[in-house]
Amino acid sequence: MKRLFCFLFLVPMLQKTQARSWDLWKMQQDTSEISEVDQQLLRGRLKSLLQKKQVKDSLNFKQVESLPLVSISEVLKGQISGLYVQESSGEPGSYKNMVMRGLGSPLLEVKDAVNVQPAVYINGVPIARENNFTYSIQQYQFNRIGPATDNFAGIDLSSIESIQVIKDPIELAKLGPLAANGAIWILTKPGKEGKREISFDAYVGLATKPAVTPVNAQYENKFRSSFYNKYGTDTDRLNYPGYLSDSTNVNYYGPANWNEEYYKAAPIYGGNLGIRGGGDRANFAFMGGYTKNASAADNTNFERYNALFNVNMAPFKWFNFGTTINGSRSMRDRNRSLRDRFGEASYVPDLSVPISPNKDMYGQYLDVYKKALDNNSVNMLNLLVNLDLYLLPNLKLNTNLGVDYSEGTREAFFPGFFNGDK
Repeated sequence: MKRLFCFLFLVPMLQKTQARSWDLWKMQQDTSEISEVDQQLLRGRLKSLLQKKQVKDSLNFKQVESLPLVSISEVLKGQISGLYVQESSGEPGSYKNMVMRGLGSPLLEVKDAVNVQPAVYINGVPIARENNFTYSIQQYQFNRIGPATDNFAGIDLSSIESIQVIKDPIELAKLGPLAANGAIWILTKPGKEGKREISFDAYVGLATKPAVTPVNAQYENKFRSSFYNKYGTDTDRLNYPGYLSDSTNVNYYGPANWNEEYYKAAPIYGGNLGIRGGGDRANFAFMGGYTKNASAADNTNFERYNALFNVNMAPFKWFNFGTTINGSRSMRDRNRSLRDRFGEASYVPDLSVPISPNKDMYGQYLDVYKKALDNNSVNMLNLLVNLDLYLLPNLKLNTNLGVDYSEGTREAFFPGFFNGDK
């Protein structure tokens, strides 16, 4: 699946923006021989290349920037009033729905929630959103067709300067029909005038496995039999599950220890390197990083490589130029659920008989699954080019070119065993 969005438009003069930084090493500032008046003028023009929205719903990024989160939706969850984030799965990097308060229609199906997602802008460029047409052609909606990776998981959180949630109808009207369901305005860290700074941050953690007490057929049989004996009819007793009736079946009445294979501690880590600097006429920023996030359940994990480049220049008093390039590649290992695999094949058999709770039987299933192929990747590129022309003292021409491109790929192959072949 490929998505490409491009726009070109003219806007009036922009307001100033603020930036913050973390200095680790400082070097000598670049200098240029221009008057103090011109220096102040050029500084103001470079700062105007990116702007914040004057809205109240702004995220305090310091509260969440130290957490090992991988997606914008995870960052915003529980932080902004009136914004609901729905997670159908705990898998890292999986698709999430964001819904603003004040919907005009009920959400009866998954595709209804996809249809009312708020627009997300990175430096003023709208990110291409998922289309809900895939749910109209799927018989089962357990998973979305394709990699089913969160669109906003490709944005590196360490490169973000600010996040603002826009719900004001006047501000949304300025953004056009794309923002009819609300908007999230994201600015990445721009170049910085002054002393150059090099920053490096990294973290290492461990996703620990939970304490789970599985049960076997003996426990379930004792629980069910009391209700069958008191309320069940003869027909109910005749249809009693076979795996509970046969107490000699060691696969179900034996040890219940499947959790030893399903839950395992998994490492999570990440690192980012950035450099920012510049002088009166130009500044720049470059950031790159790697993130590995994982879950202790079912060996699910998420990886991302990302890079950000920003340069702003004022070579003449009448001309400003700025560009920002943000790219990433995300890869995700999905769950190994039989229900999800059957749903993707548009054939769901009777699942009333569960897999044996014994880890040896579950291990045999995992051995067969090793022959399967299930690679999920998403490539993302976000580009903004901004030009300012000061034609007259009170006349400024501003033009922007924005491009958002994302490509999702899934390579899947499953042995015939999953279809009942021997």
